Amino acid sequence: MNAAAPVLSQERLDEISHAISQAQASIGMADDLLLRLRADYPELRFSQCSEDDIPARLQPVLAAEGFDLYLMDTREHCITLSNDLDTASGVVIAWRNDDGSDT
Repeated sequence: MNAAAPVLSQERLDEISHAISQAQASIGMADDLLLRLRADYPELRFSQCSEDDIPARLQPVLAAEGFDLYLMDTREHCITLSNDLDTASGVVIAWRNDDGSDT
């Protein structure tokens, strides 16, 4: 039996990033964004946080204006951040403070 196809691809990640960028202007960083993403991509998990909540050693899989995207791997008991599209089952949106301040 063949292994299941990955849930995420670079194309899908680009699509999600575009959806977030489009929604930013109208609904900002509200929970409505997560509800919309979960409805549009029911096979994926979504979470959001501040960029400050992500360890500095990790690199985003996609950087966009105002946010970075990280992948989550939920295969084990604890959720981990990953850069592996083949094992990713969700996306973390890390909102950036792009005003140039350190706070």
